[in-house]
Amino acid sequence: MNRLIISGFIHIAAGKKIVISPISGIVATLLYLVVGCGIRAYRKFKETIIHRPTFKY
Repeated sequence: MNRLIISGFIHIAAGKKIVISPISGIVATLLYLVVGCGIRAYRKFKETIIHRPTFKY
């Protein structure tokens, strides 16, 4: 569990835990998904630039 929740600094309303829970909530899951997809897109973009063939005539 998150220390902020355990110590009482953050209170999550009943019925909202699935949405905003920092451990397994939908918001946290979507944030991880967006960051992961962004990192993957950046790496694939760099890979295509590095491995792009150069043509010399």
